Amino acid sequence: MVKKKLYEVEIQKIVQKGYGIGFKSKKTFFIPYVIPGERVLVEPVRQKKDVVFGKVKKFLRTNEKRTEPPCPYFGKCGGCHLQMVSYDMQLKLKEEILKDALSHIGNIENIPVEHIEPSTYPFNYRIKAQLPLKRLKGKVYMGFYKPDSHYIVDIEECQIQKKTISEMIKKLKEILQEERITVYDETKKRGRLKHCVIRCDAEEKSVLLIFVTHLRGFPKILAQRIYEIDKEKIKGIVENYNPEEGNRIFGEEIRTLIGDDHLFYRIGKYTFRVSAISFFQLNPETAKKMLDFILSNLSEYKEGIDAFSGVGFFSIPLAERMKKVISIEISKSSYKDLVRNVKINEMMNVESVNADANKYLEEVENANLILLDPPRKGLEKEIFKNIKRISPEKIVYVSCNPQTMAKDIEIFYKDLNYDIEVLKPFDFFPQTHHIEVCSILKKR
Repeated sequence: MVKKKLYEVEIQKIVQKGYGIGFKSKKTFFIPYVIPGERVLVEPVRQKKDVVFGKVKKFLRTNEKRTEPPCPYFGKCGGCHLQMVSYDMQLKLKEEILKDALSHIGNIENIPVEHIEPSTYPFNYRIKAQLPLKRLKGKVYMGFYKPDSHYIVDIEECQIQKKTISEMIKKLKEILQEERITVYDETKKRGRLKHCVIRCDAEEKSVLLIFVTHLRGFPKILAQRIYEIDKEKIKGIVENYNPEEGNRIFGEEIRTLIGDDHLFYRIGKYTFRVSAISFFQLNPETAKKMLDFILSNLSEYKEGIDAFSGVGFFSIPLAERMKKVISIEISKSSYKDLVRNVKINEMMNVESVNADANKYLEEVENANLILLDPPRKGLEKEIFKNIKRISPEKIVYVSCNPQTMAKDIEIFYKDLNYDIEVLKPFDFFPQTHHIEVCSILKKR
């Protein structure tokens, strides 16, 4: 067996996806679970020309901010990337990742970046867990995928989920282990149960369980047994049918087995109804901080547009200081919740539209403000043409991906003549490399 060559590398900085970057022998190394200033012995895992992805074989020098990860699955499960770093250091690293993206991808210097807003809770902050399942030699595996694979790391708890969710994981695994329901096999293309999704409210008083199936017909007897876990807390059990292959978890078809198909979330003075497959912010306490930040940086406007509105998280608060808000959402489930949330919060100056934002904006003539919270891939080219024509006074851009945000901000700055008034990161996802960013742009 040929022994792989090892390289001694000093970590210079942290970049996108949480990789530490270092240089050796005219090669650029990307290494997970390291901190700037550390010196490590690296074994190459894969290489393309002069770019090497490697893993640490030995630490030769460690950073004083390195800590012992509290999670036994850290480094195996792909959910967290920074548990080995103290929380204050995590915040600094995320600021550096953001500035690096703006400089090297967006090609914009001297942007007024504010300090990152910490999460209210560094652990136990997530209100939704999406857990793939597998049955191997009779044992049910339920957890998260190992990085860059479809290998399920079986877990008993997750330290970034709300404690109620971890408690549910243990109890559900026990029941599914005992029951005879088949679990979907990706290789053989057969079996019924694909994913278990657990949602809870921020106060951990209510839980909604969603079972994603490859074959219709989640047993009602099994649903009843699961309901017995905690009748007071479990508000609903839902089957979501998704026979399609690929990485998309939810299908369109919903069947309520027990109780309700939704939960309610209270954010400040606003109430949001969120259905089983609708999107909602995963860290509601810190999301409220972003909402407050946006509102504090905006004055009153005549007409605004929320182009990727979801269930109305931004639209409804914005409506209090505008004559009219057009709220655009492509998902049918989120749109139905949006319509209900407008009524619940009595914001009748919100016009709800079920459409593709890129296409709908072609019909819009005027707006003083446009709020954009696009998917991770960022904005489509067509939307820039429409925004240029509409020419709003201000744009609020919210992003969960600094790399695509940097590209889009560059277009707004250089091609559409918008200045960046302020840009502030929020730590919605502690222990991970993910960053939520809010930027407010003003027409020159």
